[in-house]
Amino acid sequence: MVEGRVGISGAYKGYLYCRGSKEREEVLDIVRQMISEEVSPDIPVALKRGCSEFVLVHPAFSPKVPDAVLMEYDEDWRVQEDTVDQDLGINRDDSVGMPEYIAPYSPAEIWAMCYWVRYAATIRDMSYLVLTGYPIPQIPELKRPPLNPRRH
Repeated sequence: MVEGRVGISGAYKGYLYCRGSKEREEVLDIVRQMISEEVSPDIPVALKRGCSEFVLVHPAFSPKVPDAVLMEYDEDWRVQEDTVDQDLGINRDDSVGMPEYIAPYSPAEIWAMCYWVRYAATIRDMSYLVLTGYPIPQIPELKRPPLNPRRH
C-alpha cells in the first residue's frame, strides 16, 4: 500500500494476513528471503499483529515485549468477523483452503498496482521503472513531498 498516514514512517507497506503463528513464521521466512533477493536486503520485514489504529485503542493486542501476555480474543467480535468473512467468501475451515479466483488479479488489485506506479512516479521513486520500463505521468493533485532516498 501507499503510506500516507501522519506519523507513520515509510512510503510503502505490504500486508500479508496469516491464520496463525505457524503460518506467520513460515510466511515471514519466505517474504524476508524474497524481499532481500528481489528488492533489497535493506528493506525491513517484520511481524505485526493488528493495525496501528487498533493497537492505539487496544495496546495489549500487539505487545512490544516478546512472550508478553496477549489480549484475550473477545468472542462478541465473532459475529462481525463472520459477517465480513461471509461477504468476502472466506471460509475459516483450514481444510477447505482458500477460495479459488477465476482471474489471477482482480480489478481492485490492478487498480492498486496502477496507483502505486503513479504514486512512485509522483514522489520520484524511480524503482517503478523496473516494472514499467518507461516513465509514466505523475498524479498532479497529490500533496506529498518527493521521496528522500536517504530516509527511505
